[in-house]
Amino acid sequence: MDIRNSLEQIGMTRIEANVYLELLKLGESKVHEIKSRLNLPRASVYATLDFLVKKGFASYVIKSGVKYFIAVEPKRILLNIKEKQRGFQEIIPQLEKVKQSIPEKPLVEVYEGKEGLKTVFENLKKDKPKEELIISNTEIFKLLEFYFPHHLDEKRKLGIKTKVLGEKSKEALKLGKELKKQIKGQEIKFLPEDFNLDSRIEVYNDKTIIINEDRDNLIAISIKDKKISNTIRNIFGELWNANS
Repeated sequence: MDIRNSLEQIGMTRIEANVYLELLKLGESKVHEIKSRLNLPRASVYATLDFLVKKGFASYVIKSGVKYFIAVEPKRILLNIKEKQRGFQEIIPQLEKVKQSIPEKPLVEVYEGKEGLKTVFENLKKDKPKEELIISNTEIFKLLEFYFPHHLDEKRKLGIKTKVLGEKSKEALKLGKELKKQIKGQEIKFLPEDFNLDSRIEVYNDKTIIINEDRDNLIAISIKDKKISNTIRNIFGELWNANS
């Protein structure tokens, strides 16, 4: 492990690390000794030693009016770091309260193409919601004909319950019957026959997913926002109750 890189990780700059190492080698040192060994400008050495003292990595004594600098023992630096960690741990609850007091901004992400769409569905399984609400036609089964059956099976294994409001067509009715047999915890209702769906909408937790299902310009939009997801969830509830 590179010593200088490690010293930088605990808060030293590269020049501070070099000066600190020279202090360790020399013991009590005057400015001109450090300057000569590192070939640095006198002003730069003074400034660096001053920063090391302020950061707790060095100290000094004055003898006969001359200032001698001393490197702090490495073990003492470790103790200082641990003390700072304990101090920081004590204020974590306060910092969390500050974070919670700030309204969370909506997060909007756009995914393109079939691979982007798969990413959206993989994110859903990572989030592991208890329930997912879907308004959709059967187009997704054609767009992702090899991937989507596996996706549904993985959702079933995760215990994610699903409610689907589907476009009413012969194809959708047939698929709906098959899915009811295959997947427990999935409920399906159908919208009126004149209710055409060109896009797919999914809602779970505080996320709303909108998929345009255009093969030539396939885009999925993920919106993480509690107010938007609650609004879509309420609309879904009204449509669900209004259809058999």
